Amino acid sequence: MNDIFWIKGNPPAPLAIVLRPRGDDWLEDELLRMKREGIQTLVSLLEKHEVLLLGLDEEHPIADHLGLKFLSYPIPDTKIPGDACRLSEIRRRIGG
Repeated sequence: MNDIFWIKGNPPAPLAIVLRPRGDDWLEDELLRMKREGIQTLVSLLEKHEVLLLGLDEEHPIADHLGLKFLSYPIPDTKIPGDACRLSEIRRRIGG
């Protein structure tokens, strides 16, 4: 499955855009596969209602269990990040 898109650059950055994992019963396998492919930190941009709708409400605890760092920074669809302080904190926590 090709749903991990590594950002190319010079020098290359350890950053990827990843399609959301399948939720519910598939979630742990999906996160484990991402970890095997080199993902270390997940930053979810989904809002709470989207998380519930997609069956991803256990993503944070499962990520923790698998040794992945999980950060949530919900951004409403078609909007841009509104809280510069919070965005700076997320960047700091992922090492940017």
